[in-house]
Amino acid sequence: MAINGVLLDLAGVAYKESRDIPGSLAAIGHLRSSKIPGRFMTNTTRLSKNEMLRTLKEIGLSIESDEPFMPIDAARNWLVANSATPHLLVHPAIADEFSGPPKGTRKAVVVGDAGTGFDC
Repeated sequence: MAINGVLLDLAGVAYKESRDIPGSLAAIGHLRSSKIPGRFMTNTTRLSKNEMLRTLKEIGLSIESDEPFMPIDAARNWLVANSATPHLLVHPAIADEFSGPPKGTRKAVVVGDAGTGFDC
């Protein structure tokens, strides 16, 4: 069976706690050199996309800003597609990622890892 594409998780697969996981960079390099189409994904909600890209670059994995798909992207895309204004319950490190969506006619709550924001 031919491989037509790869979805590759980043956090916990390519890196953990700002260090590459042994063998991950070589495996990603092999996938890239074989020209298999791929997309990077993560469920990280404590890092902005720029912070994640910086971390990846520091461990030796340089990827373009449009290559990783993050929960931030999914939420922002949904807000725009549904003309919704967000009320954010997210980690402070990613709040600025939502500064661009237009004010919509609907309201939505975006919940992420709000850290101490959930403390009562």
